[in-house]
Amino acid sequence: MKVRRAAVMAVINRVKGFDPRSDRDGLLGPRGAFLVAIAATAAGWSIASHSLPTELLIPAASTLLFALALLFAVIAWLRRNADEQRVTYWDVSGALFLIGICAAATVDPVQLAGVFEGASTGNQGDGKLIR
Repeated sequence: MKVRRAAVMAVINRVKGFDPRSDRDGLLGPRGAFLVAIAATAAGWSIASHSLPTELLIPAASTLLFALALLFAVIAWLRRNADEQRVTYWDVSGALFLIGICAAATVDPVQLAGVFEGASTGNQGDGKLIR
């Protein structure tokens, strides 16, 4: 007897498909929170570009993303209603954390050390190592 593969998968995989029309929260839930977090990061980048050295922009943005990920993890922990079929605050927190890790991975440690070393000696702005 030959069994069709699609029939076997239908029995094993009981996860339902995503229906965007079933989203009750709309932009007031986790999806809107993700949009607000990305907009806040963009606004923070814009403000920081005028007040921080260029070498500190990416570390500042990744720190902001980590802080927002922590905030949404706390919100998710307090709500405790994880619906596997919808985007949750846990998903938002994880996405922000992953974006923050990717941003932090692009930081050159030598250049960043030069900024902090220059700040400790009073020589700010050039970002070069002082020996």
